Amino acid sequence: NPASNILYQMLHLYNLDPENMERIRPDYGSFNMAIASLSELQKNGNGFRSHQAIGKTCFDHLSTMIQFYKDGYEDCAPDYKIFLKVLNALELDRRRGNWSLARKVLEEMLHLSGTVDSNVYWTETMHQDASEKRDNKWKNVNVFPRTKDFNIILAMIANADVVDQEKLDYATNLVDLMEHLVKKERSGYDNESFSNRIVQFEGHGNSYNCKPDIFTYNTLI
Repeated sequence: NPASNILYQMLHLYNLDPENMERIRPDYGSFNMAIASLSELQKNGNGFRSHQAIGKTCFDHLSTMIQFYKDGYEDCAPDYKIFLKVLNALELDRRRGNWSLARKVLEEMLHLSGTVDSNVYWTETMHQDASEKRDNKWKNVNVFPRTKDFNIILAMIANADVVDQEKLDYATNLVDLMEHLVKKERSGYDNESFSNRIVQFEGHGNSYNCKPDIFTYNTLI
């Protein structure tokens, strides 16, 4: 894909000499256009192998973008739309069980949004208050996962070649987390780190909404 190839070239030149090549360091627009171009190519249909390669390439671009942001480049801050594009690209790979990359994307959304720690959220610690997990560095990153994002992961697990106990436990815990977040939203808070974030994201036109629906539970069944 030409757009993706140009992005790789920019990254290559920048990494060779970051100080002198800062002028071409990729920003949000660079990553967004490359991922969008790959997504369009995938929608047009170019065979299964191509779909799989496109999903992985989108994931790689997102990973690089997040690393730039974590390194302090605010012009590389990812947004919800980019995360969704990558999840949708990876969803087309689900028949081959390539759910592990989509899982990492969802966990990064949870981590960057301050909901829960991405490394431990699906264990017994997943129900800790967001205030104990949030890093203020990400306070302006509106990447709360929605119901459809969770459902993508569940569908990919359900379509895996083998659904072992690990995948089943992971899927069950994802649904538990969704229910837990809904309960948190309804119950109200005294701490600002979670309840105010819900209001903030609703103000951006992207309501905080991860309520499990019929598709969620039918997929779990």
